[in-house]
Amino acid sequence: MDKLTNLLKNYQVGIWCKRAAWIQLILRLVYVVLQFSIVYAGQVSPISLTAIWSLVQFLLPLANAILFDFFILYAAAVAVEHLTGTAQRVEDDEDDEDYEDTIAHQ
Repeated sequence: MDKLTNLLKNYQVGIWCKRAAWIQLILRLVYVVLQFSIVYAGQVSPISLTAIWSLVQFLLPLANAILFDFFILYAAAVAVEHLTGTAQRVEDDEDDEDYEDTIAHQ
C-alpha cells in the first residue's frame, strides 16, 4: 500500500484528475457554444418556441453527461488526495503561512 501511495504522490494523480475535470468541463462548454452558433447562425428571425424546445432537448442530456464526468473526475482526485495525504499537507502549509503572517505583524 505504501508503494501505491508513494506512486500517487510522486505523479500527483489527484492534481491531474482535478485539472482533467476542469479541462473536460471547458472543452464541453466550448462544444455547446459552437453547436449553438452553428445551429442558430443562419436564423435571421427571432428564436421561436420550437427552437427553444429543440435547444433544451439538446442541452439537457449533454449537461447531465458534462456534470457527471466532471464530478466523477473531481471526486477521484479528492479520494486520491485523501488517500495520499496531500490535501492535508496543503492545509497545514496554509496554516503555517497564516501563523507566520500573524507573528510578523506583532
